[in-house]
Amino acid sequence: MLEHKETTFKRQNILTLCSGEAANTAGKYILRLSKKLQEKNYNIVIITTKGEWFHEIKTLGVRWYEDFNIRMRTPYGIFKSIRLIRNIVVVEEIDLIHVHSMFHALEAYIARLTLPNKWTIPIVMTEHIIHKGKRWAYWLGAKVLNILADFVTTVSTFEQERLIKAGLKQDKVQIIHNAINLAECDAVYSKMKSDSLEFPKTGQNSAIIGIIARLSPEKNHKCFLKAAVQVKKSFPGTKFLIVGEGPLKGELEKLTKHLELEKEVVFMGFQENTYQVLRDMDILVLPSVRETFGIVLIEAMAMAKPVIATKVGGILDVVKDNETGLLVSPGDITELSQAIETLLKDRELSKKLGIQGRQSVEAKFNLDITIGQIEELYKKAIKKRCRTSNQNVIISK
Repeated sequence: MLEHKETTFKRQNILTLCSGEAANTAGKYILRLSKKLQEKNYNIVIITTKGEWFHEIKTLGVRWYEDFNIRMRTPYGIFKSIRLIRNIVVVEEIDLIHVHSMFHALEAYIARLTLPNKWTIPIVMTEHIIHKGKRWAYWLGAKVLNILADFVTTVSTFEQERLIKAGLKQDKVQIIHNAINLAECDAVYSKMKSDSLEFPKTGQNSAIIGIIARLSPEKNHKCFLKAAVQVKKSFPGTKFLIVGEGPLKGELEKLTKHLELEKEVVFMGFQENTYQVLRDMDILVLPSVRETFGIVLIEAMAMAKPVIATKVGGILDVVKDNETGLLVSPGDITELSQAIETLLKDRELSKKLGIQGRQSVEAKFNLDITIGQIEELYKKAIKKRCRTSNQNVIISK
């Protein structure tokens, strides 16, 4: 006699854990993703710590918990975080846990072990950060992920290949690029002048070159400032905007003074609306020495702004040289300054790169595309885990 299995239609409850460097790197993306999933009939619950994007959570209509211990690496702090995760999984009837760092994957895994239905709740991890640790540590991390996570997503080909090479099973990992909500961009983009790329001739005062990034070593603001010295010689009226906060702010301000760029460089601090800042820029530069993706690049490309970035990491997934932007070698001040000057001189090239960049975002980095990929992954993970239970859960559409 066949055993009857109850069929239920269920709105899925998703728990998201994000804090620390992952939040700094991908906080805005995670919020966009959460908002879209909420609109798609998922219940989103977030555990996080306060950060630059923390206040935006309150506007999303999602449930959230602040964990003061989530950044602590002391045994007591870890214990309290694991207990909080476990309690939230029970109270919110969580169906899937989505984490954004390996450490949170470990906490979620341990919390799940304490539950009676521990084998029915899948863990999905998204890797956002290029780690600088020793090779053995990265190798060990990939091996551990085979146990901790049901599936792992990376935001770029570069990181996917690194994880597989380190030992992560190929059938566990897939690429789901970071993406943006074009509606947010278009609210600003539609107000721009139809011809916003009017670049100056030498000596005129109107070009604005910008970098939007956390003020930290891997973003290489020093290269940006040193390139500005060279550009200033050919285009003395050019302004250079540095948008963001971080530990190198004081050092970069001293370097600006040392390079005699006080009149040309403006430190704008953290800006909540990236698109409004981009609207006034003529070129966006991202001279990183390492980069998992570079979400600010697709934000600029969506605004039809030409971008200049380095040939590192996940940037190669985002920018195609001479098609959707210009690529330069990391740390090469001369290359960077020449690329900036090329775009300032060649208006047609700049317009072409801007238009093709916008088309690339529409085709590849649109949040609607990413949401579809995430939904399929969630369904796959939940179905995989539900095979061990007595219920046949049909996921809401």
